[in-house]
Amino acid sequence: MSTIKSIQNCIKEEWRIFFTALMFYTRIPCPKNDDYVANTLNKASRYFPLIGWIVGFISFIAFCVALYLFNVSIAALLSLLAGVLVTGAFHEDGLADTFDGFGGGWTKLKILDIMKDSRIGAYGVIALSFLLFLKYLALVAVIDCIFDDYGTKQMSIQAYSHNHTYYFNNFNNFNDFNIFNSLNINLDIDRYLMVKRYSILLLLFISYHALSRLSAISLVFCSNYCKENEDSKAKPIADKHGYIELLGASFFGLLPVLFLCMLHWQFSLVLMPLIALVVSAKRYFERWINGYTGDCLGAVEQIAECFCLLSFLSIFKYI
Repeated sequence: MSTIKSIQNCIKEEWRIFFTALMFYTRIPCPKNDDYVANTLNKASRYFPLIGWIVGFISFIAFCVALYLFNVSIAALLSLLAGVLVTGAFHEDGLADTFDGFGGGWTKLKILDIMKDSRIGAYGVIALSFLLFLKYLALVAVIDCIFDDYGTKQMSIQAYSHNHTYYFNNFNNFNDFNIFNSLNINLDIDRYLMVKRYSILLLLFISYHALSRLSAISLVFCSNYCKENEDSKAKPIADKHGYIELLGASFFGLLPVLFLCMLHWQFSLVLMPLIALVVSAKRYFERWINGYTGDCLGAVEQIAECFCLLSFLSIFKYI
């Protein structure tokens, strides 16, 4: 009986940690958490990539709904807007503040002072505009690859294989074969390819949101928090981390791309630029401010999203 109660308490605690992460990283309504403490948010970092699953899924649904009403370009733009609304522009704000700070400051204290300023400067506007535009172009190009180039190649392969298999299996019973059977075969192939395309697209949406958040939280695991910025919103998640947070974040961050790798191993190459990004960001932030801030994490997350989409676009050219 005590074992069952212990398991129930563990499940309840994990739900509380998950809802804390959902409350902190998104604008999605959550149950009131009266016993919220900073330590809970510290543990919630294990679910940060899982939040990416939710944001990616909502963006995917927004894209699918918009695609029934508009074209691919507008649907992709509205899917990006959905992601921004769900997170409350949480990471975009961090990107703008980071570029303002490092672009306008030449000392540690000056950089941190600029980053604390709620007003957005020229560096922030330019960086945010270019990054959102690049993200939009990359997302549209990836979607076009799935529905046009990749879909056409898969259709020719599947149609050839499926039709020849059917003809061979029905060669001894030729009288049963007619034009209606042939039409049914083509309809089945079309349905199969459509489901496959949307399934890959869903995995891509979830993957690039999960991987970008894994990249950001990896900076917390391998770097130090900037001590001069104690009032930062990232302070509670920077105190300490155990192996559970590391394993949890890695599991939820890498699982979606693992499913993509089951289709094509080349999708694993998306990890290489992300690793380079985390290593470079760690060195750069530690050089200038001896660590990271919450805004730095937001900047890494946004840049990682672009890296993921551009990597997927490059991968589709060779599969």
